Order: sequence, then C-alpha cells, then structure tokens
Amino acid sequence: MPDYELICPVNLNIVLFKAKAVLTDADNKSLVAHINKTGKIFITPTKYAGQPALRVAVCNWMTTIEDDLAAVFEALSEGMASYLKSGKAS
Repeated sequence: MPDYELICPVNLNIVLFKAKAVLTDADNKSLVAHINKTGKIFITPTKYAGQPALRVAVCNWMTTIEDDLAAVFEALSEGMASYLKSGKAS
C-alpha cells in the first residue's frame, strides 16, 4: 500500500509497519484511532527503532487471505483518508 511500509520481518502473527505520513507519537495514535473506528480491524500503536509504528496481530484461526486481506486494506485506506481529512497530519 502506498501510504504504509513494512518495517521488519513478520514473526509468527505480528505485523509491524508504519504510515509514511506519520512522524510523531501523537499523530500515530490519532491514525490508530481513525483506523480502529472503521470497525474492520484493530491495531495498536507502538515504536520501532525509536519511531512511531503500527502493530496488528492476526490470530484468529478462521482468518484467510481470500476473505480478510481486502478488509484490512480497506480499513487502512479508510483510516488514512479519515486521518488526513481531519487535519491531524504533521
């Protein structure tokens, strides 16, 4: 996705990535709120190498790429659009 980048290898079920437009912890938390508000996925803010990051843990045995990846992409896109529209970007 153009707005996000993976920042370390995926270990087990934890995916750690960042939003390219987010530079501060406060903005990262705001973006997380916008993404979670979609109700499609739940992510948490974190830090990696001292920089704001996003974390998602995929741990439901019923999760499949075919059924769920589109919903993840949709939530990340909607969350970013809502975040940028809110004027909260640095």
